[in-house]
Amino acid sequence: MNLQEAINALQQAVGEIAKAALSDDRTPLGNAFALSQFTSSVGAGGDNPDVVILGDLNRLKALNNQFGLIVGDAAIGHVGGLIFNLLVEGCRAKAFRRSGDEFVILLSSNQLDRFKSVVPSFASCAFEVNGETRKTAMSFGYAVSEGEASFNDLLSRAETACQIAKSKGDGIWVEWTEEVAREAIESLRDRCMNCNATITCEVPRQVAPKDGKMLCCPCCGKSLVSDTEPI
Repeated sequence: MNLQEAINALQQAVGEIAKAALSDDRTPLGNAFALSQFTSSVGAGGDNPDVVILGDLNRLKALNNQFGLIVGDAAIGHVGGLIFNLLVEGCRAKAFRRSGDEFVILLSSNQLDRFKSVVPSFASCAFEVNGETRKTAMSFGYAVSEGEASFNDLLSRAETACQIAKSKGDGIWVEWTEEVAREAIESLRDRCMNCNATITCEVPRQVAPKDGKMLCCPCCGKSLVSDTEPI
């Protein structure tokens, strides 16, 4: 191997390492690190994406509990493939698996109608594992930039819209609006130091305490606020 061939081989190896660092390990999509490379471009105008979409698998925990993690991983991989085929290739989107069963898709608003038309395809996603056919589903929430919100704000709005979409059923999309934000549910969790009960309470986000703390235990009636904290 001469010097030029060695340089070419080295450049190819570096390129493959860089590609691997940005690729998700279960899907043909980008990973969370790859997503971080695109966040500053969202809503920047021109050909940059101005819609942030969050897709979340429905009932993955139940699938894992009933059939095992291998089936759950297969569900993630299958839906990731659908996102690549239908949204990345079909809608010219950029898509990433942020973590677990959460997917972030960056889209131009001129592709929204196309996006909405393919979302029902995620209502029943059949895949095969060890000769057995299983099914999963996904719902989506999205927020449009309109130039006034940061990526993190848009992602938070998309998460809220996705929560509402999941409550409405499989293969559903919901756009974030102020009204949708008022419908969102906040899940509060605490543990009573008196009776040791684990407490979970779901309340509308607009009336949830800002610190996320409940005042008293519904089991024994004792206060959940320490003596040093004001009620």
